[in-house]
Amino acid sequence: MLSVIRVHLPSEVPIVGCELTPYVLLRRPDNTATTDDVPESSPLDGHFLKYRCAYSSFARMGGSLTAEQQRRRMDPASNEPLFTNCTRDFIGTLDYIFYTADTLTVESLLELLDEESLRKDTALPSPEWSSDHIALLAEFRCMPKTRR
Repeated sequence: MLSVIRVHLPSEVPIVGCELTPYVLLRRPDNTATTDDVPESSPLDGHFLKYRCAYSSFARMGGSLTAEQQRRRMDPASNEPLFTNCTRDFIGTLDYIFYTADTLTVESLLELLDEESLRKDTALPSPEWSSDHIALLAEFRCMPKTRR
């Protein structure tokens, strides 16, 4: 079940949100997300989320071998993981880590898994992976407050 907590905070307060969402979040060119086309019954109806997706930062990382391997596990159109859920009948991205890019910066991300290694036991869950969702983890650093 998706739950949304509405909290009014000053804009300089860092926010991180992790979601398993059944809704498609529409990507904007600046990698922020919007929920403009969410069904009317959704608690997200009409909200604009000015958050970035943590895993999209792989697209901005340097040219290390690990970063290149991770980029191959990303959708080039959205800069999101190709999948976060992998079952016998479905493979796709359902899980996200959102953060406020004006107050936080991504320091590190948990390495993504490749489909081949997950499919060796047919799909998830498996003897090696106890969930049908892959783990996502991000480490953030608070950005220094800028004077206005």
